[in-house]
Amino acid sequence: MKILIGTQNEEKVGTAASVLKELLPVDQFTLTGMDVPSGYGETPVDEETKLGAYNRAKALMAEYECDYAIGIESGIIERYGDVYEEAWCCVMSPNTTVYGYSSGLKVPEVITRKMKAEGLEHYQALRSDEIKDLLIEKSRKDTWGNYSAMLLARRISFEESMRNALVQLFAPSDSLYSK
Repeated sequence: MKILIGTQNEEKVGTAASVLKELLPVDQFTLTGMDVPSGYGETPVDEETKLGAYNRAKALMAEYECDYAIGIESGIIERYGDVYEEAWCCVMSPNTTVYGYSSGLKVPEVITRKMKAEGLEHYQALRSDEIKDLLIEKSRKDTWGNYSAMLLARRISFEESMRNALVQLFAPSDSLYSK
């Protein structure tokens, strides 16, 4: 089974491989990362995150021959007056499309205050000198790691969203997804 994922980001490809290995025998699939656009900016907001994952999977299905296409996207959403970062995964085959998303981690107030005060997008606030000075050097690309001093890693959100989507397709025959 040929599976493509709409990124060449090693962390996302590795996460997809790890989750697939939980659900399928290793000799039953190949996984390849391909760069395709999400259609949204660097940090999608609200429904753009889900749609970005969909756009990546759809682009793969349209441009390449594969059995399944995986789109993964991380973005921010406002809920109940707070801003959270979460990930969405879309898995598409010629006959079906399924989604999964992760839990959200609250974006720290120091970042959301800067976003609001200066009219910045999330990624712009993270790249500001004020915020960069607060970051742990080794975690500059890991937002969840930055938020939590490396107690949590963004990979958790990728795993969770991918697992929540892929289990719908590859769950054991005695699962309710198979009924």
